Amino acid sequence: MQEPKPRNELETAMEAFEQCIAVVVAAFAEQTNAARTLRNLLEGRKAMEAQFGSNPLRDRLLNRAEVMSALLAQPKAVNDEALQSVIDRVLLPPPLKRVREH
Repeated sequence: MQEPKPRNELETAMEAFEQCIAVVVAAFAEQTNAARTLRNLLEGRKAMEAQFGSNPLRDRLLNRAEVMSALLAQPKAVNDEALQSVIDRVLLPPPLKRVREH
């Protein structure tokens, strides 16, 4: 059997860490208020980006946590357009940028 490459091991570890963070956030969101948890995660991301700059690994971990919170908050967003807008920003892919032809 061939030994796994270090990059593959790192990717496996990152995936496991993402999953663990998502489970913890989901458990917290289910026991409290999923909409508030989602908003707090988004505000926390903005604060960290402002203080520390961009960080792809941090963003990757937060993305999974934000998606879990958004999914749990969806039932509460039925009559709340503002909350639905926040959820949509998390769950829907960003719009594609148009490339201008020269």
